[in-house]
Amino acid sequence: MGKKILVVGGSFKDKGSQSKLFVVTDMLKKRFNDCQVYFACNGEQYNESDYRFIKVPYTRQYQDLILGKGTSILTNISQMIRKKDDGSTIDIRKLFSLLDLIIDISDLILTDRSTLAEHKSYLDTIRIAKKFNIPMILMPQSFGPFKDYSLDNMDIVKEMMDLLFYPKAVYAREEDGYDELMGYFGLDNLRRSADLVLQTKDLNITNVCSPLYTPNIPDIKEGNNVAVIPNNHYFTKKLLNHSYAFYFRLIEKLIESKKEVYLFCFSSSDLEICKKIAAMFPYNDHVHLIEQEFDSIEYDFIIRYFDFVVCSRYHGCVHAYKNLIPGLVLGSTVRYRELAKLMNQENYFIDILSESFNDKPWMDAIDYLVKNRDQERAVIQNRLEEIQSNSCFEILDELGW
Repeated sequence: MGKKILVVGGSFKDKGSQSKLFVVTDMLKKRFNDCQVYFACNGEQYNESDYRFIKVPYTRQYQDLILGKGTSILTNISQMIRKKDDGSTIDIRKLFSLLDLIIDISDLILTDRSTLAEHKSYLDTIRIAKKFNIPMILMPQSFGPFKDYSLDNMDIVKEMMDLLFYPKAVYAREEDGYDELMGYFGLDNLRRSADLVLQTKDLNITNVCSPLYTPNIPDIKEGNNVAVIPNNHYFTKKLLNHSYAFYFRLIEKLIESKKEVYLFCFSSSDLEICKKIAAMFPYNDHVHLIEQEFDSIEYDFIIRYFDFVVCSRYHGCVHAYKNLIPGLVLGSTVRYRELAKLMNQENYFIDILSESFNDKPWMDAIDYLVKNRDQERAVIQNRLEEIQSNSCFEILDELGW
């Protein structure tokens, strides 16, 4: 019988999370061809027949059921999971007693900006692993900051102190998060690692998707293309005028540089922003709007058509780097800055919310990329080779698998 592995913290709504789910599934299947991967799903709908992992319902109610809390009010919840291979079913509580490993691919949960419910759900997964004596790995993710927890949330900090020592490894993606965890909790299982998507050289789609899956790739002519991928977080009421004005100047600059500009979204919530930016150039044949929403596999294909990107979605940038595509990283948080630094691309990190923000740095960066794109590709390739020479999946060797 193959190993049974549950992946928690993934989501189809968030393309970065989806990317990590696909990478983990692929890496596990490459190591253990007969393993069964289960996806802990928090109620969202997707076409299950397209994928080679089994959907497991995993809401707060199911967590309570598995932990034996308040079972009397859960009688109307289906406890059975249908297996893909033979159509048989298995009780969800029995499944957890049979698991060989739990892998967490969450992101931005253990931070003072998350809700109490998000914290409790995250920590309850570790409790479940402890209850059934299941090895657990927290794959690379952002942690912290922790400094602004209220007095009402101090119990959560105590729970983290108790539970975070249980996983076999806790991988902090950023140096900042590593320092936070070490400073607050002194974890002896804490490690540093780059994002999961950067660690995989080639995704074997057949390990992730069924033969029914067909990627839908739009027709994009090769040559002189730049992708512009905004983030609706920078289009709040307070930032609206600032952001639209910036993107207008940005696209004007790209057009002056003889580039074909393609606007599209990495997250469906950004599509309306893309439409409004494109509407500022109603009669310009060099500005193209792609309204299709891509999954992470499709995005990985189409990003290869571009000379460089201007991107303010974290995993949008990650996928670009994975395909040796340089670009401007537009962000305002530590993880964007550290990602650019990791790839020796820190000169292309632009904090668009900085009080000292002005046009000269990003305009200079575009001028340099236009002339030196191949040089920057080589820089990224060298860093990527170093990153991919090690993998956080080597922890499985330490577990004796």
